[in-house]
Amino acid sequence: MERRRVRQRQKRIIGAVLAAAVVILAVVIALSLGGRNRAVDETIFEPGDNRLVVAMGADMTSFEDSEYEPEVTRIIYYHNGKNITKMEIYFEYQTEDEAKTADENITLDEKDWAESKTLNGRYIIFKVAAGQYKGLTVEEMQETIENMRAAGTLLEETEEEITE
Repeated sequence: MERRRVRQRQKRIIGAVLAAAVVILAVVIALSLGGRNRAVDETIFEPGDNRLVVAMGADMTSFEDSEYEPEVTRIIYYHNGKNITKMEIYFEYQTEDEAKTADENITLDEKDWAESKTLNGRYIIFKVAAGQYKGLTVEEMQETIENMRAAGTLLEETEEEITE
């Protein structure tokens, strides 16, 4: 009889520990999924070893010919050293409210260049369809960026301006 009570008690303890573990796991998963809309780490707008970045003012972009034009459009070209492997376009607005209003009114209906869009703070982020960059080399993109810079179509931002 005593042995039976000890086993029941052990089972309750094990059950309580498992229940606590499940709750902790659920909280961790919820926090990691809930962090999906974290603020954009603006250091991503600095060119790095695996990305090229360009920024254009509203007067140079024509993604949206409407009142929802972004203040700044940034294009990030991710690469593996040889080829462009991914592209993202960031529409930056003055305030989160402006970005939210633009996001509600900008659709992907006629944007065959975009796979998806997400709102994150002052930014609308477009994932560019692979067909738009497939086969594009880093060398070709660097040359294009230099031509854009020479034509005066790019914003020349300092690291301080990007992170402000």
